[in-house]
Amino acid sequence: MDEPLLQAYLTHRSRLLSLATRVVGCRWKGEDIVQDAYFRMRAADGQAAGSVVRRPFQYLWSVVYRLALDARRDIAREEHRRASPRSRHEDEGQSATSSPPGDTLTGVTTPEQEVAGRDELRKVIAILQTLPPRTRQAFELHQIQGHTQREVAEILGISCPRVSIMIRTAARRLNDAFDADA
Repeated sequence: MDEPLLQAYLTHRSRLLSLATRVVGCRWKGEDIVQDAYFRMRAADGQAAGSVVRRPFQYLWSVVYRLALDARRDIAREEHRRASPRSRHEDEGQSATSSPPGDTLTGVTTPEQEVAGRDELRKVIAILQTLPPRTRQAFELHQIQGHTQREVAEILGISCPRVSIMIRTAARRLNDAFDADA
């Protein structure tokens, strides 16, 4: 798997970076996410001897997208924590050397974060399944598989503005569901 994976990474790195940057809103963090996705997949490759990824680019795209969503969630959680008066009070008593549990800077993921990530993925899938089939397909083609809106329009045989509306509808539905939980 290593050779096709490396080839997909090198060939589509700019598209992967564009995806991560769009999701997290920061090119620097997007770079970290793309590199982290590749290294995680390389590490997993060593553990899963004999497994073959049939579509390495789509697999990389999916991993980058999920890592970017996790990063965006972490950023939002941290911003919310900092904005909370209670957390500001707790921060004053915290030592300068302490770090939050499951610190994303060190790459350590706690079991609780793993479970929360799986739960969130299940929720995303459930929300996407409630969308009209063509809206869901447009969203998946664009956000998960990395097609441009023009490519999605050609695949589905619809106009580019319609694709844009469908993608926004799906994204809004996801955002609304996650905002309701916050």
